[in-house]
Amino acid sequence: MTTPQAPVLHCWSGDVASADAVLVPCAAISGMVGYFYAPSEKPSFFRLDGGGKPVDQKGAKVDIDSAYEFRLFNSTLDIRMRRDGGAWRVAELSENTTSSLPSGLKLEAGKPNDGTAHRDHQYLLWGQLAGKGPTNPGWTRLTTARIGELWVPFALNGKSDGIALKAREYFTVAADGNVVFAAERLTGFDGVVRSGAANTGAEASNG
Repeated sequence: MTTPQAPVLHCWSGDVASADAVLVPCAAISGMVGYFYAPSEKPSFFRLDGGGKPVDQKGAKVDIDSAYEFRLFNSTLDIRMRRDGGAWRVAELSENTTSSLPSGLKLEAGKPNDGTAHRDHQYLLWGQLAGKGPTNPGWTRLTTARIGELWVPFALNGKSDGIALKAREYFTVAADGNVVFAAERLTGFDGVVRSGAANTGAEASNG
């Protein structure tokens, strides 16, 4: 656990009328990728096209009409959206001191985490680099006998044959003086070497 000059986590939250209210401005933020949950679909990663529409590894628009939760992130920003009746509940987490989303969304700033400590860690994704089959620049196809294929918006290189989802945990001092977990922010992907290991892994948590 790192304690000297630990980063301060800032957060903003509120309700928006539609998912597009967040997806469209996120299209202009460098490096933003994400995944979503829907009742009849397995969790899928996506990129955003110029209009803020989620697209898959082929560049085809993804059907998100039934989605009830989104997670978008890059190295500095983590945005969560959850359907709440006819609206969407939004939370933005960042070490930046100002929100990256439009001021017109009127998200309210929460109390910053006090910067007590942080810890970087990873979630190993299911699957291993597919040796044969379709390829797409900027994407990697992982496969496993248990769940089939998973396309990840990240290009592997070198000897890496697996992918981990990177995250940062933040801690704070509670009223009783104990250091406790405060929040987590996704930060991107990293390649890992899985050769010779069982073709399984830990699924990424939605926090």
